[in-house]
Amino acid sequence: MVSSMRRILIEIRGLQVNPMPGIQVYPHDKNMTRLCVWMTPQEGIYEGIPLHVAVGLEGFPAKSPTATLQTYITHPNVFNWFSDSENGSYICCDILKGALVTDARGRVSGYSPAYSLGTILIQLLSFFSAERIEQDGGYVVETRASEWNRKSALRNVRAFNCNYCKFDGNHLTQLIQLASASRNATVFDAIELAFDRAGLALVPHSNSCVAVSDPVPQSLIEFLPVEVILEIAEYLSLEDILKLSQTSNSFEKIIESHNLTIKRNIKCFFHKIGLRDSILGVGVWVSEKGRNRDMKPVDFDILSHEAFTVDKIRKTIWGQRFTNFLPLALSSAHFLKSLRVLKQAICDLDFGADFQSGFTPSAVLRVLPKLMNLMVVDLMKTCDGEATFTQTTYSEFEGAMKTKMLASEKSLIGYSQLLHLLLSLCRKYPQIVTMAQSKISQFLSNNATRGKNDCSNLGEFIVLLFCQDKYIWNQLAIPVLCESFIRNVVWMLDPAHGNKPHLAFLEKATVSEFRLKETFAASQTSCRLLMFQVLFMKKLGLVGNKSLDVLGQLDRSYGYPKSSLASQLMKEIKGIYAVESFDKFLLRIGIPVPTKVFFCSILKNSVSESARRKYHQCPLTQFQLSSLRKAAEPGIMEIPNRISIPTIPNNLTFFPQKLKEGIYRHNK
Repeated sequence: MVSSMRRILIEIRGLQVNPMPGIQVYPHDKNMTRLCVWMTPQEGIYEGIPLHVAVGLEGFPAKSPTATLQTYITHPNVFNWFSDSENGSYICCDILKGALVTDARGRVSGYSPAYSLGTILIQLLSFFSAERIEQDGGYVVETRASEWNRKSALRNVRAFNCNYCKFDGNHLTQLIQLASASRNATVFDAIELAFDRAGLALVPHSNSCVAVSDPVPQSLIEFLPVEVILEIAEYLSLEDILKLSQTSNSFEKIIESHNLTIKRNIKCFFHKIGLRDSILGVGVWVSEKGRNRDMKPVDFDILSHEAFTVDKIRKTIWGQRFTNFLPLALSSAHFLKSLRVLKQAICDLDFGADFQSGFTPSAVLRVLPKLMNLMVVDLMKTCDGEATFTQTTYSEFEGAMKTKMLASEKSLIGYSQLLHLLLSLCRKYPQIVTMAQSKISQFLSNNATRGKNDCSNLGEFIVLLFCQDKYIWNQLAIPVLCESFIRNVVWMLDPAHGNKPHLAFLEKATVSEFRLKETFAASQTSCRLLMFQVLFMKKLGLVGNKSLDVLGQLDRSYGYPKSSLASQLMKEIKGIYAVESFDKFLLRIGIPVPTKVFFCSILKNSVSESARRKYHQCPLTQFQLSSLRKAAEPGIMEIPNRISIPTIPNNLTFFPQKLKEGIYRHNK
């Protein structure tokens, strides 16, 4: 209840300090959860008529506000179900229905705790102003209000008097003037108020008494210490910060260099509190308890630890479910403040509540690289699932591009925030750096330690490069590529996936254009994923920068990537989907194109090594393999033309476990 009331007070103060056109808010003296709201439509048939709306905030923000119109108007979504004006008329609006709803077309509507009270009131005001209203079924209804309806609305306004606010319909002219009067405080009023509050905040940090003086003239802002200006900015709204930036060059430079606009937007979507007032983080979804658990990040909507633990929030702004809370670094001060909660969160994500072995630096390398890699995988899945870059109509193209851009922005922010958290932990616990270097060294020095038992996921392994400065991507590129080919063989051969069983036949020729073409066709998903992973490394500064340089940049930006990166990423993604050969693929991941002899030997060796490691098991005889190869490549010279083509069962598989279970058995 306390946290909910704090949110309500924040919302009311914001509406009173920075009122929106056509909206005035009057909280009841004895009950702050009850509001009188004057709404004056800015256009339409009811333009200029002040309407009285009774708003209830019981349960807000967990539940949507209630709202009844006490000055009835003719409107397709306003229903006069009650006999008296005190109860008012029912307003049928998605944003008042208490929860998010997904319709048959996949569109999400309804209420989210992330919506500010101002957003909700603006939605209602636009409802009263609009002439065409979209309904739940997707169809549009016209208001069809006439001049007669306007006169009727004016009669209803004249007949209404409120006992809680100054709304008096008996004096309509004065009421209209009062409703239309500007109540916007100037930026200089806001600065004066901020000076007073900043002075109070700075008193505990001073050894001497602070004398009360007249408000500081605007010109003196230029001469104030940076620390004082930053403290003043804490008590200004974002709107006033932007206004003041336009009037003072030095203030603008300080705002930009300290990324204050970013900082002011970092708030819990439920409580609307920032870095100073809470531990902030994001949700993570975990499917089950134990060591073998499915884990993935959800939308990176900032949430407070209090909202997670006290208010039991388990959904993002748009309704994605999560089970765990992961604090973010955001700033050095916030990282240290959240460290205790962060260590417990990593333990929970690593082992779950049933494995209380305590925090260890190694747990960091089991959790954060996994989450970072999943951000890349999810982005690629989104891009794969949407329409390609060759849509037939403009609307299809525009829709696909918007989806990809939004997915790119989300993935960039998520990856960048997780990277900031990982590097902050590396700075706090140097053992993480040592472990990362050891894992990379082991991978490079010994082929026998590159298998799945030692390196379960190559995407997660690549993330280790961020943690240290001893090794760079150029040293890892070819070993990672070769290992990727080996792990992809079973997927390439199996008919249910790549459907290239004929590539299990290893030709004697040193160069096979057929193998190059067929392997690339069957490996596009794994190659594309590797291109995505390398792209994220490059865009977030790993190439050519030290880890501390990357961390310093992320510290200054509160973990957020540069705003221009999303559009750059989209351009690169378009290039990734245009790759149609190994040559272009290799150049994109930073590997010089080798000779065809060398590359064909790598591809054939990957098939042999996969079989040796038992990643795949071939249930076919050499005769059957040669027959399949001849059917797929009729021109191959080393297989006689007279060879017959045997019948291959429909349930053919190359997966050892499926063979063991008897899904396919070769009849010798």
